[in-house]
Amino acid sequence: MANEIFKLRSSNPPPRETEFIPHSHPEFEIGYFKSGSGIYTVKNKKYDIRPGDIFLFGSDELHKITTIRADSPMQTLAVLFQPRLVWDAMTDDFSSDLLNAFRALGAKNEHRIDKTHAVYDKLVSCIFNIEAEWNGQKPFYRKAIKNSILDFLITLSRTSEELPDTDEADEAFRDVLPLINASVDAIEEHFCEELRIHDLASDCGMSQNFFTSCFKKINGITPKAYINSKRIDLAIRLIRTTDKSMLEIATLCGFNSSASFNKTFAKTTGKKPMEYRKNSEMSKADE
Repeated sequence: MANEIFKLRSSNPPPRETEFIPHSHPEFEIGYFKSGSGIYTVKNKKYDIRPGDIFLFGSDELHKITTIRADSPMQTLAVLFQPRLVWDAMTDDFSSDLLNAFRALGAKNEHRIDKTHAVYDKLVSCIFNIEAEWNGQKPFYRKAIKNSILDFLITLSRTSEELPDTDEADEAFRDVLPLINASVDAIEEHFCEELRIHDLASDCGMSQNFFTSCFKKINGITPKAYINSKRIDLAIRLIRTTDKSMLEIATLCGFNSSASFNKTFAKTTGKKPMEYRKNSEMSKADE
């Protein structure tokens, strides 16, 4: 479904060496390596992957596994969730500070949690609980997954050096949460169509500036960045899985011109769409 607040992905990628062809998404990501080794490239930094490593990425952070070694099969698990899960699941509290630990790590260009972390075992337990609920899909499994994600965030936040960001301003945002929630739903359903920030703000009864401020406070990125991230994510999938022309892809993803598509794509991934397709084809040939 287009407006899923969370999702889980597991994979067993084959050994390979690839160029840094990054991807990003508006969701926050908790990544876990069950096995295998390699290199994780995150924009300006490389991490040597070890079994058991946890990686955390905030909204719109560029990342890519660029090396998968052949010494042992790689098994990965990724939990992706929209920032609004925090306040969607806890309607009695804004709790935006639960995402501060994610954001602080990204700001410091530190994304890995290894087995030396003080609460590593508890964090891994949360991940395994999420996986078990996702695979089992017993009654109330979605609520159980939300609770495990929140447990992960609370555990991480309690060990973070960042001070909680709860103040009177957060109370003011509580009143607009349902409106921002509706705007996120609208973006999720219609990001391939023409969407104007002014119209989204008007639907919420807000000025464009106030709407943008509220949206960024709650979701971590601006509404424009959120829309572009959804569009580029779809464009990447179409580039990798179809032979559609770039003009067709641009149109299908909601861009009103090739120039706008090329500029946004290059800003997001660091490559022009045709370069991305060429590198993707080379990567597939290496697999």
